[in-house]
Amino acid sequence: MEKAFYKDMLANGIPILDSANLEHVYEKMAEGAVELDFYDVLLEDDHLLFSNPDGDHCITVRKKNEKAGPKFIFYTPSYDAAFKNAELVGRILFLIVTLCATEKWLDISGRVQDEEEKYDFDSDFV
Repeated sequence: MEKAFYKDMLANGIPILDSANLEHVYEKMAEGAVELDFYDVLLEDDHLLFSNPDGDHCITVRKKNEKAGPKFIFYTPSYDAAFKNAELVGRILFLIVTLCATEKWLDISGRVQDEEEKYDFDSDFV
């Protein structure tokens, strides 16, 4: 289930509150880059650029406002780059989700439908 959660966050973005701050994410991720030494990060305009230790760009994170609310969206430069750096992308995703949870920026409460699917059956069918 945890794996599905992270796959969804990577594919559809991390649902966040309006108070989520990309500059704060940058500061924390830059600190992590120094301590963990498995990626580099730059803040450019309204997005974060992550590269692997060899300096190859592997993922971009951008705060985007959508109908359902704001999200941190992940973009890769190419399929090959994403595949080559899959472990690194997964670690970065995990760190950003953890940071959002710590800062109480995650907004997953109102995004899940509480209504169960209902089916009507003909009494003869049952």
